[in-house]
Amino acid sequence: MILKMYLQFYINHRQNDWEDWLDTAEFAYNNHWHSGTGVSPFYANYGYHPVFASVPALMQPSAAATIHAKLLSSIHEECRATLRLVQQRQQEHYDCHKGEDPNFQPGDQV
Repeated sequence: MILKMYLQFYINHRQNDWEDWLDTAEFAYNNHWHSGTGVSPFYANYGYHPVFASVPALMQPSAAATIHAKLLSSIHEECRATLRLVQQRQQEHYDCHKGEDPNFQPGDQV
C-alpha cells in the first residue's frame, strides 16, 4: 500500500512508467523508519543507514565483519523484542473490546 502511494506521486498520467520508479520506491521504503520496529528495514538488515557514495568491495573477511555481524544480531533481537511488545499491546487492545463468544449448540438456528 505504501509503495502504491509512493508510485502515484511519480508515475506519468498514463501510468505506464511505474516500473522505472520501483527501485527508487523500494529504496525509499527500506530507508524509512518503521513504527513497529523503531528502525528502518535497511538498518534492521544491515546495521547501518545507506551511504550514497560508492564503497570498494572487500575481498577478505575482517574483524570488522565479525563485529558487524554481532551488531546485526543485537539489532535483530531488539526488533524482535519491540515487535513482541507491539503485538502484546495490540492483543490487549483487542481483548478489552472483544465480547463473549456465542455458545452455539447443535440444532441451534444461526
